[in-house]
Amino acid sequence: MTTEEPGVVTMRTGCPEVKATVAMDGVHIPNQRPQIVEAKGLSRSRQDSLYEVVSP
Repeated sequence: MTTEEPGVVTMRTGCPEVKATVAMDGVHIPNQRPQIVEAKGLSRSRQDSLYEVVSP
């Protein structure tokens, strides 16, 4: 997608490129990136469990 054509993707299915609309009419597509969600990680007990069970 580009800012010039929001909601439209360009695909190469063969020699000519094909454009397809992936958004419905009237749907707002934001021009900004989504907020980053940080992963919480694994608890110490889960790390120990994986180490004992998976690593051997």
